Amino acid sequence: MWRSRIGAIWASFWIIPTLFAVGSIGLAILLAWLDEWALTRLLPSMFSGGPDGARAVLSTIASSMITFTALVFSITIVVLQLTSSQFSPRVLRTFLRDRLTQIALGVFIATFVYALTVLRSVRGLESGRGKFVPQTAVTISFLFVLLSVAVFIVYINHIANSIRVACILASVGAETRSLIERRSAGPVEVQRGVLAPGPVLDTIRAPRSGYVVWVREKSLVRAAREAGCLLVLVPRVGDFVAEGTPLLNVCPPARGAAEPAGVSARSGSRTAPAANDLPVKALTRAVGISVERTMDQDVAFGLRQLADIAERALSPSMNDETTAVQAIDQIHDTLHRIVTAPLERRLHRDSAGCLRLVVPERELADFLRIGFDGINRHSTASPRVLGRLRSMLLDLYGAARPEHRGLLLRRLALVRLEGLPESDDC
Repeated sequence: MWRSRIGAIWASFWIIPTLFAVGSIGLAILLAWLDEWALTRLLPSMFSGGPDGARAVLSTIASSMITFTALVFSITIVVLQLTSSQFSPRVLRTFLRDRLTQIALGVFIATFVYALTVLRSVRGLESGRGKFVPQTAVTISFLFVLLSVAVFIVYINHIANSIRVACILASVGAETRSLIERRSAGPVEVQRGVLAPGPVLDTIRAPRSGYVVWVREKSLVRAAREAGCLLVLVPRVGDFVAEGTPLLNVCPPARGAAEPAGVSARSGSRTAPAANDLPVKALTRAVGISVERTMDQDVAFGLRQLADIAERALSPSMNDETTAVQAIDQIHDTLHRIVTAPLERRLHRDSAGCLRLVVPERELADFLRIGFDGINRHSTASPRVLGRLRSMLLDLYGAARPEHRGLLLRRLALVRLEGLPESDDC
């Protein structure tokens, strides 16, 4: 699971600013050391002031940069709070994961830390070790300031564009569709109808409460193969589990046509795995549980963000039909990919072809409840939005797989037809 931990650390907000700060400390120490070895004579046009001048420059840079950083990001947090209250608090996570924001903070902090580190290497006559001014390092500090100004200009332009509703919707929609493509890549085996894996031999319970955010299928398949059993995930990705509630059901290995000849017999002759024979900690670590939903494997969470923006735009306090229509356009594009793909349960087999893991997937009805039902309830007084919903369902019906069309027809019947416009393009 070390890859999961490294991925979580790399995706966190603090990692890039920390790396920039550590790198600036190392650069300051290296340049000061090279200056003592006469690097200045090899590089002309360096800082030519004395210790007092160097201290004044570095102190000014350090004090101004920490004030500048605090001011910029205080204003940014206020802007993000206003944006999240206007659209949806769940979209705030997209700003925290934004790499340019992390790089901007890293450059500002690196400039501050670099100036402080170089400042401590400046020596005057009172030090007793002789006067020393790291001229190259002081000159580089001025270049850090110029870099910070350039990054600040780029950052302001980026943050001003990223809080536009069109950019927010496009970002969430693109991330959701990218997740659908990743989940659909390669051969995917699904199970329709009722699956009877056999009696439940044991139940592995959730070690803590939270939302299921990801499942490491390969780890669970490997553990099930070693234990000679079948694992069935109880909650779906995105569902909330309370501490101590069922997380994984342990069942006998699948038999019959789903299992190659010879394997079933061997599996049937084995003793059913007891609770103490299963690597419970490894199995629970293979199912990620977090305090909030993420976009690691949760397609429904992307739809939820888009639907929240549309429903909030249709509230009486905002009454912004254009934003609602833009959100429906992104939902339309996402649902178009869903209705053309098989859903139901995902079946995972080991290298011998034996069924080892069953992961429940959300059905089309779940996605329609998120992406259509709530918006339809809030749009009874908006013919423009109702017309857009009708056009979306008609297009989805034409592209959907046969097993999905019945649900789409029932949703289409819920759209009130009276007073709808001829076209919803304007």
